Amino acid sequence: MSPQSLASFRVRREVAERLFQLRRSQVQEVMDTIPSGTHLEVVFTKKDGSLRHLSTLKDLSFGVTGSGAPYNPREKGIVNLYDLGLAKTSEPRDCWRAVRYDSVNELSFFLNGVNVRYTIK
Repeated sequence: MSPQSLASFRVRREVAERLFQLRRSQVQEVMDTIPSGTHLEVVFTKKDGSLRHLSTLKDLSFGVTGSGAPYNPREKGIVNLYDLGLAKTSEPRDCWRAVRYDSVNELSFFLNGVNVRYTIK
């Protein structure tokens, strides 16, 4: 087949994208409205000041054992996220990351055919 005929078989898929800006105080509220099982991409600032990109699923409970944390993460402004990228090379129990809502810089997810991306100001 010639390159021209191959090109006629390719389907070009356009993805709608919606960009929003949030205040830091709105991050928790937005994350609470995202449906369970949704794939999330989160960019946040670690305590040492470096940026980290984390890929996770909303409300994932994989690898959870025991009674959990001795505190309520929501009261401390923390969300516990399972790092899917780290899960490829680590034990499930070692893939959980505690992320402060006030450290989130960007949040994106795909919902109803639309890529939704929030930047935090």
